[in-house]
Amino acid sequence: YLESAPITVCAAVVKGSLQALVPCSIIAGAIFLFDSMESSRCLTWMRITMKKITNDHPVAEVMLIGWAFHYLVEGASGFGTPACLAVPVLVSMGHPKVESICVLLVFNGFSAIFGAVGTPLWFGMGLAVGATEDEQVSIGSKCATAIAINAFILIPVVVSLLVDRADVIRNIVFIELSV
Repeated sequence: YLESAPITVCAAVVKGSLQALVPCSIIAGAIFLFDSMESSRCLTWMRITMKKITNDHPVAEVMLIGWAFHYLVEGASGFGTPACLAVPVLVSMGHPKVESICVLLVFNGFSAIFGAVGTPLWFGMGLAVGATEDEQVSIGSKCATAIAINAFILIPVVVSLLVDRADVIRNIVFIELSV
């Protein structure tokens, strides 16, 4: 490193600085999304609307807020934003705090590889190991397959942390179709 040409060092500093802006811009977007949802009272509206839609059905609440909404927000912003937005909604719907956090963090493990508009796959695998576009597509396909298989098996177990096992068993078809 110490024997590198000054122009190479300057180019590396500029490249590293520009690459650092990518996750920073996504984090700024996540903060903006959360703040705009709070200030526009969107989260309050979501809580009320979800209560009406789910008719106080706990499995539907967990799968709509914890799974579907979580994936939507993870794809848009990533970096833990889904847990920050979804946990207060689940807690306000009557679910326990610690269990809601645990469930959302486990759900986050399923969506994180494709979160923040694919940044972990594109930025992490693509740039870190020098994967070509075809290799990234292959990695993404393998990840999607592994996640789908694991989700099919594990999501009912995870949902049972928040919902009574009898309700989970009665609604297993709904849970699996949601996954």
